[in-house]
Amino acid sequence: MISDKPWGFIYKITRLSTSRMYIGLKAFHTKPVWTGYTGSSRPLNEDIEEYGKDDFSFEMLYTAPSGPWAKWAETHEHFIRNVVYSPEYYNDRAGLIRWAPAKSGFEEMKNKLNIK
Repeated sequence: MISDKPWGFIYKITRLSTSRMYIGLKAFHTKPVWTGYTGSSRPLNEDIEEYGKDDFSFEMLYTAPSGPWAKWAETHEHFIRNVVYSPEYYNDRAGLIRWAPAKSGFEEMKNKLNIK
């Protein structure tokens, strides 16, 4: 759904030399322009500082008509991409969930829950 006055957007930042990504959400009312925003991930921002913005692409995936829709969409992207457990992503949490099982115990947990 595209809104005439979107609340915010879901975005992807990719480090070009490694293909490592970050999926995030930004509200337009907190920073009304995409230019200059680099996400809230400390490891991502450290890499941007060290390697420069030219090594990163910034892509707006879609706009969100409301805050609840944006939070749902970001969380959905996090889960379908498995961002917390995949080394391909900078993300260390999924949506609003700030805690996740340790990566080292993830396979054991999946086996116990019979998750493929």
